[in-house]
Amino acid sequence: NNPYFDAYENLNLDNRDRLFGDVNLGYQVLPELKLSGFIRSDRYTQNINRRNALGGRLDESYSTGKYQNIETNYEFLAQYSKKWNDFDFNLNAGANLLTQKYDYVTSTTSGGLSSPGFYSIEASIDRPLSYSYLREKEVRSVYAMGSFGYKDTYFVDASIRNDISSTLPDDNNSYWYPSVSGSFVFSNLIKSNTLSFGKLRTSYAIAGSDLSPYETVINYTTGTVYKAQASTVTTGYVPDKLKNPNIKPSFANSFEAGLELKFLKNRVGLDFTYYKQRNKNQIIDLSVSGASGFTSTVVNAGDIQNQGIELVLTGKPIVSKIFEWNATINYARNKSRINELYPGINVYQLDANVYSSQTVFLNATVGQQF
Repeated sequence: NNPYFDAYENLNLDNRDRLFGDVNLGYQVLPELKLSGFIRSDRYTQNINRRNALGGRLDESYSTGKYQNIETNYEFLAQYSKKWNDFDFNLNAGANLLTQKYDYVTSTTSGGLSSPGFYSIEASIDRPLSYSYLREKEVRSVYAMGSFGYKDTYFVDASIRNDISSTLPDDNNSYWYPSVSGSFVFSNLIKSNTLSFGKLRTSYAIAGSDLSPYETVINYTTGTVYKAQASTVTTGYVPDKLKNPNIKPSFANSFEAGLELKFLKNRVGLDFTYYKQRNKNQIIDLSVSGASGFTSTVVNAGDIQNQGIELVLTGKPIVSKIFEWNATINYARNKSRINELYPGINVYQLDANVYSSQTVFLNATVGQQF
């Protein structure tokens, strides 16, 4: 098409609205105890209109659609804080309900428009094509977090959380994941004119995750609508992905240790970190034989390990009343290795939906870096 024709006749009109905010209510039960309630919501709506004008490369048509995504969190939190001499203690416990809803409705004309330039679904010569989709998800959570400090030198933090996800099977929809960390500010025990600050830290955490809705049971989708003598016939079809009613949540185990040093009244600093993470039971789509009637299935597979170091050097070469120069040097190294994929499979093609003799594929191979 002529570019001016596309710019002024074939129009893509989008209207996007977003509304988000929160409401909270707190009550100080005791000097050490506070109860709070929160409601947080984020709503996103997009209205789309597409026009293909008469005289262009494509048939004259019109389509309209509305897409909406709503995420809301309802949370209750109890906070307890107490200080005894050189001891500090904080405990948080709460519950959270996450609801997510995504839906859209679209309609497109078919066979052209009965009146050129009249962009309306009602102007469709043939029966309009309409599509709708609804995806809902709910996660119920309870959690607790505690921190303990002694003389602002020794610190220990721990947490535990349980999620119950609607996207997982009933037998596997509840999963726990904890974390623990500790730090030691040893500079508080050392009198030095050179060392301004020194801290050792370490942590270990497990993070759980679920999957998208409707991956555990087969659901039907509306297909082509055919005309009959007295009515219309609507067909349906099943997806080409085999669902898995035994899918489990995936987990990421991570360990981290670090050292932080500052010298000469914080003019020079060093921050070193070593980390190691293993992702297990990842949820992936695995190709299956077409003779089964499906092209893929969703499974728990994979054991991928990441480890590396990070080094950050900071300095203030020049500090004056009118000018300050801060300099930072970063160094990082990461090594990722695939320890395991799926029983009987040593190579996994990451983009399994692309087939071409001229395509370069990216594969994950057991024993190799990733």
